[in-house]
Amino acid sequence: MAKREPEIVEEKGRIVPTYQYACTACDHAFEAFQTFSESPLTECPVCKGEIRKVYSTVGVVFKGPGFYKTDSVAKPATPSE
Repeated sequence: MAKREPEIVEEKGRIVPTYQYACTACDHAFEAFQTFSESPLTECPVCKGEIRKVYSTVGVVFKGPGFYKTDSVAKPATPSE
């Protein structure tokens, strides 16, 4: 399944997440809009086989001090005069 930006869907004024699924039997891949309280889908709409959720990586950007390797490196001691 090609990566793309998730859609934002509203249901009754609430934002509903998009979940990706793939069938283990026929390799059919699809998306479903579900609320957090809904149970995950279990059956492929094409072949009625077992499906699984597909998890993708999420892009995260950390900004500000403290997130880089060089921010926590001990400073060399300076000779005292």
